[in-house]
Amino acid sequence: MPQPSSSPLRPTRRRFLFSALAVSVVGLGGWATHAYIRRGWSGDALTPSGKATLSDLTRGVMQAYLPAHGPERQALLDAWVLALEDGVRKMTPWVQTQIAALLGSLASPPSRLALTGDWRELSRLSDAEVAQLLQDMSLSHSPLIQLAYRSMRNFICLNCFSQPSLASRLTRYPGPLDI
Repeated sequence: MPQPSSSPLRPTRRRFLFSALAVSVVGLGGWATHAYIRRGWSGDALTPSGKATLSDLTRGVMQAYLPAHGPERQALLDAWVLALEDGVRKMTPWVQTQIAALLGSLASPPSRLALTGDWRELSRLSDAEVAQLLQDMSLSHSPLIQLAYRSMRNFICLNCFSQPSLASRLTRYPGPLDI
């Protein structure tokens, strides 16, 4: 019995599977390259992409404590990002790699879509929209997405509230009185 010839107009099953595999490998390679370029931590400092993503996430997590507008708001966000960067710097290299991967995933549109359900850049969203994306992550049925949410939220809250100068600016509580 003669074998059917394979051509682009009449593909065989083997040719179809090979083409699907090739497209998948190219797509996965492109995504991995993009996520590596957009990673959040490099060497001993946040990358510009990591700083922007962390600042946007901080806006969503800490929105209740931020002033509505003005230079005080931006100064507070900048101080938080510096505190967060210092917090990452004090962690082990393994944890730094995990934070870099998470920030890179949230900075990359395809993986941000998988984690948050939204393609849009976080910088283009309002504080309430970022908070809603984070809320959706916390209510996800996927344990991996919930873990990503909890780890970023806990990291941001821990570093923001553990800095005495920042915590007093947030809560307007000067600390215990000297008696």
